Amino acid sequence: MSASSHSHAPWRKAILIPFWMLQLGFELFMIIILVLSVNCLSQKVDEDGNIYGADTHALRYAEHIIFPIWLLILCLCLSFTLAEIILFARRQLKPFSFLITTVIKSTIWVVLLILDIISVVDNHESFIESAIIISIEVSLLLCFWIHLVYAGVIYHQFRKNTRLYAPVKHPGSSLALQDHQHGVPTAEYSSSPPHKSYMLDP
Repeated sequence: MSASSHSHAPWRKAILIPFWMLQLGFELFMIIILVLSVNCLSQKVDEDGNIYGADTHALRYAEHIIFPIWLLILCLCLSFTLAEIILFARRQLKPFSFLITTVIKSTIWVVLLILDIISVVDNHESFIESAIIISIEVSLLLCFWIHLVYAGVIYHQFRKNTRLYAPVKHPGSSLALQDHQHGVPTAEYSSSPPHKSYMLDP
């Protein structure tokens, strides 16, 4: 079966669906971890609003600024992934729109990964916890990058086919239309060859 003859052309399920599932799994897992972390912090607050055995200012900053930003970004990436899946299921996923969403997700995640690496190096956090977080983020970024490369290839093919099969204007038809508008009679041509009659001389 050719690439343009199956029901979801030009998309391939073997490329899209597995990495969509990985994206959903990683995004949901990180949202759950984030919510559990906020819940643990809220349980360590004493009667005066301070957090036991920790830098209160830093943890307050993380709870009210860092965590909401992370949650917003994860929900945004999750909504993009779900939108791609829904459009694909309805056979309405366009090459340009898929390319845009993958570019946005990949760019956001590259920035977050760089910021996390800088934070780990500066704060000298636990190696095991940092390695787990960074590995999850790198895995999710690879899923985004694979879809990004695939989206770029499909969009390039789409643009190439659009230029290849663009309608061609025939000069003869435009001239005939102009002659008709100006009242100039045009010759009529028959598609069948002229008939010759052969008569026997008497």
